[in-house]
Amino acid sequence: SFTKGMSTMSASSLSLIGRNYTWLPTIVVCDLNKTRYNGTTMDHSVAILIDGGYFKKNFHLHHRKAPHPDDIISHCDRLMKSAKLKKSELFRIFYYDCLPYDGECRHPFTGDTVDYSKTDQYKNNMDFFDRLKVKENIAFRTGALQLNGWKINEARLTRVLKEGYRITEA
Repeated sequence: SFTKGMSTMSASSLSLIGRNYTWLPTIVVCDLNKTRYNGTTMDHSVAILIDGGYFKKNFHLHHRKAPHPDDIISHCDRLMKSAKLKKSELFRIFYYDCLPYDGECRHPFTGDTVDYSKTDQYKNNMDFFDRLKVKENIAFRTGALQLNGWKINEARLTRVLKEGYRITEA
């Protein structure tokens, strides 16, 4: 059972290559009592749990680009090479995220039907997930999104009411 001897440490407690990685995932260290794995004896088996939405947002903030599945692997490799984990074996990376919304709804201003499954964002996210699923040591877990209406922030609503709404092609 993985619950026996389980402990956690946040990424903020790890010093990785002289940079601050407080936005990285939480690490769960599973003590398997020096279990033999692939012919070697290890002290700990490590499972890395990643909140995909949080990871993608913060990766973009720090690197000014969307992450590629190889970026996730490289960040997890850095975590495994840290002083606290270098004697541990990676058990698995658990990546949790919602599949992109693929429904249709009406635009609140234009009244046009928006089909989210045809957007670039939907296609890019699905491509990302397809590439991620085939990576070694990754367990991909999904949730589902539902549209719960439109929410327009107050500043945008004030501007629209004051200046009107201009439709532009993205």
